[in-house]
Formats: sequence, C-alpha cells, structure tokens
Amino acid sequence: MVISQSVLKNLLTQHNIIADTLELLWQVDGENIYGLTINGNDAIQHWQQLRQITDETGHYPLLLGNESESQCHIESVHSYSEYLPEEQPTTVQEIIQQGNQLNANDWLNTTAHQQRQERANYIDISILEDDVDELTLAEIGEWNDMIYPTNRYTIPSDILIRLPHPNVIIALVPTTFSWQVPAFLKFGNWNDCPAPEVQVCLMKYWQEKYGAEVVGITHDVVEMVVHRPPQDRQTAFQLAQEQYIYCYDIVDQGVQTLNNLAANLLDGKVWYFWWD
Repeated sequence: MVISQSVLKNLLTQHNIIADTLELLWQVDGENIYGLTINGNDAIQHWQQLRQITDETGHYPLLLGNESESQCHIESVHSYSEYLPEEQPTTVQEIIQQGNQLNANDWLNTTAHQQRQERANYIDISILEDDVDELTLAEIGEWNDMIYPTNRYTIPSDILIRLPHPNVIIALVPTTFSWQVPAFLKFGNWNDCPAPEVQVCLMKYWQEKYGAEVVGITHDVVEMVVHRPPQDRQTAFQLAQEQYIYCYDIVDQGVQTLNNLAANLLDGKVWYFWWD
C-alpha cells in the first residue's frame, strides 16, 4: 500500500498521534521513508502506538536514535552498493528476496564453522578449558540466578549520561513486516555485522520462533521486543548460541559468558545487539 505524506499524517492524527514533525527522511529504491521527531522520554510509548496501527498505515515504526544516528542511515543507504560485488543484492526488494531464500539454521551453522576456523588461526583449541562451548568456542560459565531478564531499551537515551535524548527519530518504513525493515536501511555488511539479507533472514526466523520484532536500529545497535521469549534454561542457552554467532560482541565485550546471556534471555522481553 502506497500512501502520500498528507494521507499518512491524517491517519496518524486520527489516532491521536501528534504528526506535526512528520517529514521525508530519505528515499531508497523508489520508496519513501518518513519520520517523526519526539522526545526520548516518550519514544517507546510512541513506538507502541504506531505499531498498533501498522496494518492501517502500511508503515512499520522504527527508532533510529537521535538526529546524528538518523543521518548515518541516510549516508549508508546512499553509499551501500558502491563497493559490493556484482552478485550481492543491492535493492530493497533484492535484499528481501534473498533473505527470504536463506535458511537461518544453515547460515548459523556455516557461520559458526567459519568463526571456529578463524579463531583456530590464533587460538590453540586443544588447550581451551572444558568450560568452552563446542559450537561457538565461547565460555559457557556458571548459571547466575542474580542475572535477570533485559526489559529496557537503550536507543532512546544517551548511554554516556544516562538521560533520554531531547529528540529521537522514529522512522515509518513502508512495510507491515518487522523482518523486512533492515532491507530499507540496507543495514549491515560492515566489520562483523551480517549483511542486510542475513538480517532479514534471522529476524524472520526469530519472529516465527519467539515472536521477536525489531524496535530500533542505530548505526551499530539493534534492539527487539520479544513476545514469546524462552521459558526454560535449555532453550535460552540454545538461543544464546544463535545470538553469539550473529553478534559475538554482546558476549565477548559484554556479558562474558553464554550462560550470562542465556539468563538475560530467559523470559526477557528485550533483545540487544551491538557491533564494535
């Protein structure tokens, strides 16, 4: 469904959403990405309101962070295809199509094997302690009952001063499917951050399995809301393995062990990913 900015603004107003700041943020492959500017204190509440009417507006809400973060997306979208090989999908629809064709389990297993091979180049695997996971080579660690689920978002706030941003941009992306959103940002494919088509694939896989939906994407952070989180330790640990393969920085430079991550994920309603 393609609607104009004026129609979209009227729809938002009908649902008591203040839309005075609605503007065109960027265009990508013929698609318009609109956005609203709101106070960081109100970001999650606004996201929830906008998510409830996604089927009516035809636009999925996405927190981009502050104005600087939003500008990073604009720059990366416009420069995305400059250095890619010819066989790499570059348009939004190509990214969505290839992401749909990828098998999440195959990608996770293949990537885990590649990561093991890379680490074998600088780590003597034979001397690793028993407390290392065979699949990921990450430290397993003891289960810590003092670690509780993660249920707060970081994107609406300045993490250095721990205060809400004065202004946060909420993009309105022209799709009703959460897992398609990374394609419109062409998010990924830098350092060890997976390519946009992989983002699409895994977000669809996790939505089907756990009811996970993306809430925000900055230049290096992804946060998701989870409607059916793991309810037992084994399932939480298996998910922790998957998330480590997707984004190992959240363990190696974050919670330190797979069991610590699993404790975060057990009945946790918010997922956090960050790439250095």
